[in-house]
Amino acid sequence: MKEFLLHTIHSVGLADPALPIWFWALVLFGIISSTTVHEFGHAWMADKLGDPGPREQGRLTLSPFAHFDPLGFVLMTVTTLVGMPLGWGKPVKTDPDKFTGVGRRLGMALVAIAGPVMNLVAASVFSLVVRLAAGGSLGGLPDWFQYVFIGLIIGTMINVLVFAENLIPVHPMDASHVVAALLPEGIGKVYVSFMQKYGFFVLLGLSYTGVIGNFLLPVVKFLLRLLLPMLPID
Repeated sequence: MKEFLLHTIHSVGLADPALPIWFWALVLFGIISSTTVHEFGHAWMADKLGDPGPREQGRLTLSPFAHFDPLGFVLMTVTTLVGMPLGWGKPVKTDPDKFTGVGRRLGMALVAIAGPVMNLVAASVFSLVVRLAAGGSLGGLPDWFQYVFIGLIIGTMINVLVFAENLIPVHPMDASHVVAALLPEGIGKVYVSFMQKYGFFVLLGLSYTGVIGNFLLPVVKFLLRLLLPMLPID
């Protein structure tokens, strides 16, 4: 089993269309898990800051059904296969006026950053299981665990990608809310207004010109080498 798992690490990838159906099912697991934990992170932070809305909406759960958005899921699936997951779950509705202990702008920034942070947490947990399994620390494993193992590798990769892309300070990425909170209020309002109108087109332009890829690749490689040091990262 250990030899099979180590061989899998060196052969797993998302670019071969000849991969079996079960592999693509595991890719869907990675997509669903990354979207679920991301939206849960937003809901959890808003709840901790005193907004009862996410709890009343039933969003304080890791059930993927509570966070599912059909269009966002389809887009996430397609873009994941080309190496840059870009999609969304069902948006978490929050009311910054109900935040307690923090200002409105800081609260919105904390809620925004909680999503990608939760993706990094999920990637860390998945990769820990992978490392324990590959190192033999989990003892004898049944044959079916190979599918769990591959799913956890894919889940780690996709969660890392979602975390990294949300560091881009362009709407609708979460970092744009953090930037808006850090800017002086007047400039922040102009920034938010511009991003809400044109952010998606800016994002497409940056993606088309390769700027986003040049930014994301070093971050993704660094994190994957840290979390999955046995993974062959060029």
